Amino acid sequence: MNIEEIRHFIAAMNKQFEQGGIYIERIRFTRDETGAVERIYIDYEQRTDAGNEKDDNESTDGNRD
Repeated sequence: MNIEEIRHFIAAMNKQFEQGGIYIERIRFTRDETGAVERIYIDYEQRTDAGNEKDDNESTDGNRD
């Protein structure tokens, strides 16, 4: 993936997540020795409608080949 593909992916993901009450806090990448992105890590919080309470922070590991 190149940087423009990653930016497009994150923008689309963020829009869908926010519609579901999930808010991204941090995104981290790991790269191989050539600089290609190997993994994308996303830290997020899910907010409920009741008083905008937060659920526990989650982290996902998106393995993209």
